Amino acid sequence: MDLQQYYEQNKNRLRNSNEYPKLLCSHLFKKFNMKSGDTFLDVGCGVGIQCNNFADLGLDVYGVDDIELEDTNNFTYIRAELAKTRIPFSDNCFDVVFTKSVIEHIVDPEVFLKECKRVLKEGGQLIVLTPDWNTQSDVFYDDPTHVHPYTNTSLKYILELYDFKSVTSEIFTQLPIVWKYSFLNLFTFLSELIPFSIYKFARKNKNFRFAREKMILARAFK
Repeated sequence: MDLQQYYEQNKNRLRNSNEYPKLLCSHLFKKFNMKSGDTFLDVGCGVGIQCNNFADLGLDVYGVDDIELEDTNNFTYIRAELAKTRIPFSDNCFDVVFTKSVIEHIVDPEVFLKECKRVLKEGGQLIVLTPDWNTQSDVFYDDPTHVHPYTNTSLKYILELYDFKSVTSEIFTQLPIVWKYSFLNLFTFLSELIPFSIYKFARKNKNFRFAREKMILARAFK
């Protein structure tokens, strides 16, 4: 099933998705000091949930992905096949380029990252979220479109390799309560001690799964 088929089959559910995307966008907006009116590009925006949530925060939002979308009144959308073409915007357009759960699907990260950098304004920031290999290696290739795993170290290194500045990278727990009370991260590491043979049954619980299966969150500047 490709993304277009998934969207067509699930669009009603996706329109009424849970609070997590809204909370995530609000958290990142504050964490990375975005401002109302900033030009913002979501590269690989999927069905546009994050675009809508970032637009609600006052950003001037654009999205790009290879899918025919409905309900894009809240942001500007352009369809393009990211793996094969340039990002369809001119140089130095955006204050923020954001990409979530995309770079692990990209065969040639060099081209992808150079394109992200090209469309950023001087001093603009790139924000990347991708699965953490160290905590998701048992399930990473359950998605057969995943081609390139990353660790906290390797993601930071590849951003530095392509001349991004002031690169930071951290392990990111997908639980909103942890964003507010960071000391709770200590308890999420306990889930990593459970053998996967046992954990694979417990991961049906979303909160338990997100406590163990972490992401990498990186920020870099042009």
